[in-house]
Amino acid sequence: MAVDGEISKSLDAVRTLLIDSERFRTWLGVVGTDPEKRLQASAKVFDIYLDPPKEVDGYTKDELRAFRPYVSIDSGEDEAYTSVSIAAEADGSSQYMDSGSVVLEFHTNIPKTEIKHPRDGILQLRNDLGVMLAEMKALAGTSGTDQYVQVARFTVFGPIQVSALDDKGDVQVDDNLIAVMQVDWGELT
Repeated sequence: MAVDGEISKSLDAVRTLLIDSERFRTWLGVVGTDPEKRLQASAKVFDIYLDPPKEVDGYTKDELRAFRPYVSIDSGEDEAYTSVSIAAEADGSSQYMDSGSVVLEFHTNIPKTEIKHPRDGILQLRNDLGVMLAEMKALAGTSGTDQYVQVARFTVFGPIQVSALDDKGDVQVDDNLIAVMQVDWGELT
């Protein structure tokens, strides 16, 4: 579906900001800046959720492992989009300042040998996120472009290892890590 409207435009601008991070593309295993590489990286950024599974029962663990690494992108739960009147014009119209929140959820595999103690995987994802964050901050400060958002704040949560309860109620650790980056933006530049 095509990007239309202010809320979707902000999501698309944050997606562009992420894809323009060299470390993000490297994290995905997509090295290079040519248009084909950008398309490959963009294909690993999913709107809201992964594409629907072919089977009614959902994805298998192997299918999910094959998808990773990937990022899902969505509006933030609180204040996904706000437009505040900041000035009234002589003709009765208003000027507005737009802001909102976009959430990026990073998913990556843990090597099978580290599933019970994924310290190295957690540290690696933390390091990757730190470099991505530095690159995104530098890009978000680029003036004279309309492809990025003006970022007011970045917040990172995690990474954490995914776990779930099995049929007996016992905690079962999974083979992936998740980290969340919230991007609070001001008016589109």
